[in-house]
Parts: sequence; C-alpha cells; structure tokens
Amino acid sequence: MTTYILSFLCFSYVFHQYKALGSAHVSQERALVDYYDPAYVGNPQAFTFRAKRGDLYKSNVTITTFHEWGNNISVAISYKGKLYGTDIYMKEKACDALKTDWVNEVFSKYMHRKLACPIPPGIYGVYNFELPPKNFPFPIPKGEGVITTTLLKDGKKKVLHILIKVKIL
Repeated sequence: MTTYILSFLCFSYVFHQYKALGSAHVSQERALVDYYDPAYVGNPQAFTFRAKRGDLYKSNVTITTFHEWGNNISVAISYKGKLYGTDIYMKEKACDALKTDWVNEVFSKYMHRKLACPIPPGIYGVYNFELPPKNFPFPIPKGEGVITTTLLKDGKKKVLHILIKVKIL
C-alpha cells in the first residue's frame, strides 16, 4: 500500500516539475484499482473527484495491508502517453524510496503521517491528492496518458495495480 502511494507520489512530483517548467495544467480524469492480490491487500479503493465546478480534480486511494512491507515490496510507476516516445518507467524498493525527502513531504501532506520502514500492516490512504505534487523530478510531455502504479512482491509478483488517466495541457 505504502509502495503504491510512493509510486503515485513519484509521478505526482514529476508532474509538478513539468508544470513549473512549462506552466502545464494537469487534469486527473479517473483513478481505478485494476488488480489486487487478496493475500496481501484488502479493500483497495481509488476514485477521482472535484468538490465543485471549476475546482481541480483530486484523487483518494485507500488500502488495507496484511503483511509488514520493507524492501521485499517494489513500486513500479509508469506513464504511457498516447504519443510515441512519451513513456516513462521507474521502479524502486519501498524502503529505499522512503529515504527521499520529497516522498516524505508528500506523505505528510496527503497521508498526514510520516512512514518508516518496515511499514506495518494496517489501513493506509492518500487523501485529496492533486497532480502535480511538489518536487516531482521528471518532465512529462503534454497530451493524454495513463499513470500506472504497480506494487510487486520480491520485484516480480503483482500485489496491486492502479491506473490514473490524466491530461496534460
């Protein structure tokens, strides 16, 4: 769960930097839990909303984890644009990702807590998450695309798969 959130936050950081550099506008259109392994994760939920017309779209994601997670869980985040050559992929072990300052800043803002490894079993959520998050390290080209966050056990077995459809204007 935390790994998913880390990857989600990483992409958000990328969107933020791109926005700062090119004054792009990022619009979330839909968040969806595509797959989860009930042996590791329970009751995953993801949705995108806005409070009123004219407001930015935000996403909420919640999951329940059944096991302690450390570097045995990897977070893979990808952005696949509709245009050829706009794809981005990154993968990081959960505890290694938590050593990054901007990841901790995002967790404290959208989770209202700091995480430390190993991450104990429990209910975790990211609330009112806006794209782009502060300090995301990579630029992403304008256009439509899908952000995919996948949690992998031992780098191979899929535990959770979440999609967020976005437009970058």
